[in-house]
Amino acid sequence: MSAYHSRYAEEQGRETRPTFFLYRHQQRPYHIDYCFLPATWLGRIRDVTVGGHGEWASKSDHMPLTVDVGPQAAV
Repeated sequence: MSAYHSRYAEEQGRETRPTFFLYRHQQRPYHIDYCFLPATWLGRIRDVTVGGHGEWASKSDHMPLTVDVGPQAAV
């Protein structure tokens, strides 16, 4: 399961936070980077962030996708 789509309850193809800017151009945004997790981990997601164009475009056309997953609940 996609951590991003689970966290933000967005449909694939309708993402509001782009992870890629073609040729680093802000007017060419796409969401093409993913972090897939087992479905049993989705409840452990603490946060999902996507780096912003202003900070990252000078370094790459891909923005960092960061997923914070908490520990497994004690049994």
